[in-house]
Parts: sequence; C-alpha cells; structure tokens
Amino acid sequence: MALPTFIIAGAPKSGTTALWAYLKEHPDICMARRKEPGFFSDDLGELDKPIHKMGSGGLQPGRLKKGMTWYKELFNSCHEKQELGEASVRYFSCPNSTSLIKSTLPHIKLIFLLRHPVERLYSQYWNEIRKGLKLPDFITMVKNNHPRFQYYHKVSSYKCNLERYYKNFPDNQILILINTDLKTKPLETIQQVFEFIGVDKTFIPENLGKSFNKQAKPTFPIVQRILMKYSARISAYVPEQIHPYLRPIRKFIWEFNLKERKQLPPSIPSSIRQQLAHDFEEDIVYVEKLLGRDLSTWRT
Repeated sequence: MALPTFIIAGAPKSGTTALWAYLKEHPDICMARRKEPGFFSDDLGELDKPIHKMGSGGLQPGRLKKGMTWYKELFNSCHEKQELGEASVRYFSCPNSTSLIKSTLPHIKLIFLLRHPVERLYSQYWNEIRKGLKLPDFITMVKNNHPRFQYYHKVSSYKCNLERYYKNFPDNQILILINTDLKTKPLETIQQVFEFIGVDKTFIPENLGKSFNKQAKPTFPIVQRILMKYSARISAYVPEQIHPYLRPIRKFIWEFNLKERKQLPPSIPSSIRQQLAHDFEEDIVYVEKLLGRDLSTWRT
C-alpha cells in the first residue's frame, strides 16, 4: 500500500474543499477516500470541553493513534501510476503535524491555500455556528478575547504557521495559493497545482468554478453537535466494512438539518475589522514577501 505524494494542508475556510474536489477528477490523481483524515496529529478534540474553555485546536481529535495501516487503507482504491493525495486543514496550525509529516513523508509536496486573514477568521466562526456550537456573538468574542476566538486568530497567523513548514521542508516542496485566485481564475490556478503535483496540466475538471460549502445554519444545533461528537466514537466500535454504509446516513442527517441562509452573515463593524487587520500586518507582509505580490486588499 502506497502513501500520499502530496497533501492539501490548509488553511481552513480558504477553499480547500473546492481544490480537493477539482483534484479528485484528474485521472492521474487519487485522493484519500475521505477528506480531513487528520492522521498527522495526536491533539485531543475540543468538543468535550465547555464552550468557554474551547480554544486550543480542532473540534475533533487527530487520528494518529489509528496507526499507519488505517492511514494506508484510505488509498486502497488508488492505482500504482497515480499521484496520491489527501486534504486535512488541521495540519496548518497543529504544532506537531509538521514534524509528524516530516518524519513519515520527508519528500511530500505541500499545498496551502490562504485567504484574507480577517475574512478567514470570521468564516471559521460562522462555520462552527453551522456545526451547532452555541458561541457568543462575534463582537463579544473579540472584545472578551474568548478562547475560541484566540484559536481562530492563531490559525490566521500565517507567518507562525508557515514558518514551521519552511524550516522543515525545501521551498520546492511547498506551494502557496491565494483563494481569490481559485475563484477568479480557476483554470490558471488549477493548472499551476497540476504542474506542481506532476500530472497532465491540460486536464480541465468538469466542476471547475462550482461553489462548495454554501452558507447554511442548523435547524437544531444540538443534532450537529451530537453528530460531530459521537459519530467517530460509534464508528470505533463498528466493523470497518460497515463504515461505508454509516457515512451516507450521517451525511443525510447533517444536510437535512441544515437550511441555506437567504442572507449572508452580518458584516464585521469597520472598527473591529481594522483592528484585526492591524493584528495581522506582520503575517500579510510575510506572505507578500513569499509570493512577491501585493496583498494590500488584506489590509482593508
């Protein structure tokens, strides 16, 4: 059983689902049978903590303890001549993911999608509301420096998170993308990714430009929270061959309980937005130097 040759490692809420979906279509690429396997992390999940204490990392635990056999089985359907990949956004900010990946896959190619740091942070907040978390309103979160807000802030701290990877991997194994490029010039961007991975760059995915992860909120938030908290635990006691039948059931309940928002979330007050943009100035400058491009729109 082979191991992946590339990983989409974040950042969260920056377009990784769309990129994952595009890559799945390429005949010379085989993606792991599940998005977000989160194998290279042994961090504990946050769902067992009270909301006011949640803030160190991902909601669900990393899956390192499942072992390498479990990880390799995610690629069972792949062919020998395909490039293998997976996508786990928790690797972006999980401190030990870098060393775990390095020790197992020293020659791996790493893809990072970045987004306006304030918009990314705000989107992650609303995504967790969508998952059923009863969090304070965003302005209160910021003013009180809520532990969960601190986590969102840490994820958007691009300099800190990317430096870990650049210290452990050569530059030619890392590709940084900006999510607006994936939206406004998807063909050019996906061809850049295909070239980086080493597959035919003339292939055009059928769903290129399609929207993913549309804005929605749960009718009953507790249902989403229960699904997140207990589905993994239940799966641990169910034979592996039954899992393919359980996942569609979980997906159906999850999506049935969501209703699409007719309106976008409220805008961040300009004073709060400017304050947060100022917080990320060092990160913006760092990414500008990495890419050699102007990202002044991230300052507004």
